[in-house]
Amino acid sequence: SSGDWEGVTESVERASVALDEYLSSDSDKNMTTKEEILWQSIARELADMSTIEGCSSVGPPASIPNWISIQEYLMANIPADELNDSDEDRSHDESILLKSICNEIETLIDSI
Repeated sequence: SSGDWEGVTESVERASVALDEYLSSDSDKNMTTKEEILWQSIARELADMSTIEGCSSVGPPASIPNWISIQEYLMANIPADELNDSDEDRSHDESILLKSICNEIETLIDSI
């Protein structure tokens, strides 16, 4: 139903706003410029998804390009020498986390 998709758009809008608020806060984020650009880009994709109107048969498919973009932003932040390593071979916790998120997004895309 359209109500189901409306709930999704409200959630991604809240996530986008929360990311924007965090990024604009004065707190010490200890982030590199590249990381800050990553999170700004993800916030923009979430904000874009929150504007998709329609029912559950329209909304999810229309959001696929946004999910793919988020996945690409995350993958771009995994060092090239760690992209194809198995999780056991990885030395950086952040790379493991980003790869895990990318895998979950891939599962989400496949389910749409």
